[in-house]
Amino acid sequence: MVDETRDGDGGSIIARHSSDSPPDTKPVDETVEGVDIISCMPHEIIHHILSFIPTQYGIRTSALSKAWRHVWCHTPCLDFDCFNKYGHWVKFKGRDINQTLRSYRAPKITRFNLSSCMHYRNPQSEMNSWMEFVVSRNVEKLYLVLDGSIHYRLPDFFYRSSSLEKLSVNFDMIPECTVSWKSLRKLALRSCNLNDESIDNILSGSPMLETLRLIYCTGPQRLDLSKSRTLRRLIKDSLVRRAYGY
Repeated sequence: MVDETRDGDGGSIIARHSSDSPPDTKPVDETVEGVDIISCMPHEIIHHILSFIPTQYGIRTSALSKAWRHVWCHTPCLDFDCFNKYGHWVKFKGRDINQTLRSYRAPKITRFNLSSCMHYRNPQSEMNSWMEFVVSRNVEKLYLVLDGSIHYRLPDFFYRSSSLEKLSVNFDMIPECTVSWKSLRKLALRSCNLNDESIDNILSGSPMLETLRLIYCTGPQRLDLSKSRTLRRLIKDSLVRRAYGY
């Protein structure tokens, strides 16, 4: 017979043969027919699989069984994209993101993607709370693509994120404080209004920066590359492309 037991975390179901199985036990290929193979995988693999789909679809897996109820909460990637792979709008509101973040349990975020075409009552306050959340979880890769009608300024604490390695935004980035991105290696700015002072601040405050991409940006008048000794690639692109497609 097949004995189904749960692992130490009360999650995955593990199928195994009991030592006292009767002689007429069925072959393995028949007995595992009804076993949920995916649920038997290590959570690290399941989290990796869920990282390839938008978060709202990952949340739906909690309805599969009790074992899946909190699996998505520990996925290290969060993806809030208002366009799905077919180019159709996926509606979500600020309160949906707030509820998701309240349920999120992973100690570290490797990737956070927000591509929003929704309007918020108070975008500065709401966005600041989300940025505070991802910074507190040591986010490594961050992609922010906001609707053109949303005017947002990144808070000062964001410019001191020591875990950020890759950043892509499509709005004006004019820091009013000293930038200190100690781990940033790739930066893509799209449709941004820049000035000489802000770009100098970014370059001098990103000692590990290797790639800088300016996509459909206006200004600055000059680029002092001596501010960044590690910069290897400077790309000025006037083609309209997705800000995180580099």
